[in-house]
Amino acid sequence: FIADDSKLHKIGQKINIANATQALDVTRILVEASKQLER
Repeated sequence: FIADDSKLHKIGQKINIANATQALDVTRILVEASKQLER
């Protein structure tokens, strides 16, 4: 098995995008939670 650098790079990009969107979701949830607490 010879690792194809371009394929690995694409997979890495997908993982990075998934992690970034997950982080944004967590941030959004925290912001909503803090708004609920302020009421």
